Amino acid sequence: MRVLEYEEDLFYYYNSGPGEQINSQLGCYLIRDMVHHFTKLEVNGDEPKGVFYFTHSQMMTLFLTAMGVAQNPVPLTATNFRDMDYRNWRISQLVPFAANFAAVFHRCNSSDAAFKVTFYLNENPLTIEGCKNGVCDWVQLKKKLGAIAANCNIEVCKKKL
Repeated sequence: MRVLEYEEDLFYYYNSGPGEQINSQLGCYLIRDMVHHFTKLEVNGDEPKGVFYFTHSQMMTLFLTAMGVAQNPVPLTATNFRDMDYRNWRISQLVPFAANFAAVFHRCNSSDAAFKVTFYLNENPLTIEGCKNGVCDWVQLKKKLGAIAANCNIEVCKKKL
């Protein structure tokens, strides 16, 4: 069973995960949209209470890859199965059936920062690098995600002949 799980992890790792650089680039569009909506909320823009997307597991893994979720210090390969018992990239846990992701924008009155963001993956709090105890300072997060959003380029798939 573990070998079959690893085989599927390898498939997603290279087809829509961190195994190929293009996967991060393809997943950046949802980050760009999230940054756009949260930036408008920050300046009291006329934003809806919620923005919802429904998608396929492959798009979810592209998005999670762009967010830097479940990175491994060592890439998954066909030859290092025995060394990967404690890997972060486990597709059955990242995008199980009915997977979901939520990003919550908080307005804070009694805090050192006016705005905070929390993330949830499959209803569980998600820790993002640079965030303390799963709570992200919006100013810092906007810098990090804004850099990803700014480099989103639809031309990534075009080739010159």
